[in-house]
Amino acid sequence: MNRIFIPFLLSLSLILCLNGCTKDDPIEKEKMAMTKYLEDHGYAESPTASGLYYIETKRGTGADADKGDLVKVRYKGTFTDGTVFDSGIYT
Repeated sequence: MNRIFIPFLLSLSLILCLNGCTKDDPIEKEKMAMTKYLEDHGYAESPTASGLYYIETKRGTGADADKGDLVKVRYKGTFTDGTVFDSGIYT
């Protein structure tokens, strides 16, 4: 029984390894999807150092904030399909 089982396990391991090695990198796949979304919607934004994309849809009319100032922020986080995952107004 071991003579049949061991080659089977080795073959199965090789198949699983090769299958896993050929899949697309999910991070690269997400970057490509985001780039396509931005291009399709006419946005020219670039990600921050952490990888966050944000789009300023309405600029405030008050004075620019200085370091240490208290500001009010209204935001809406959405997925590329438009589904809202978070929103709020914070001071």
